[in-house]
Amino acid sequence: MVKRNALGGVDGLFRPSAAPIAAVGADPVERVRTSVYLDPEDVLLLDELQSIEFRRERRRPDRSDLIRRAIRFYHAERSRPSATSG
Repeated sequence: MVKRNALGGVDGLFRPSAAPIAAVGADPVERVRTSVYLDPEDVLLLDELQSIEFRRERRRPDRSDLIRRAIRFYHAERSRPSATSG
């Protein structure tokens, strides 16, 4: 089971994003190919997130899509002013 954390857990990754998904036939988005090294547990978590989204939306995102959303979600959460800061 995926654990919830201070960033809102799994549900935060499935909130609609501010950026709309490109329409079919639209110009492709430029992406940069990179390699990241993940722990085996992280790969299992990605697979679990794919399964969760498939059950909810009846579509299976690729790992790159999940990682992009996780990075954006993390950035948005970290960029928010803290309730404890003064």
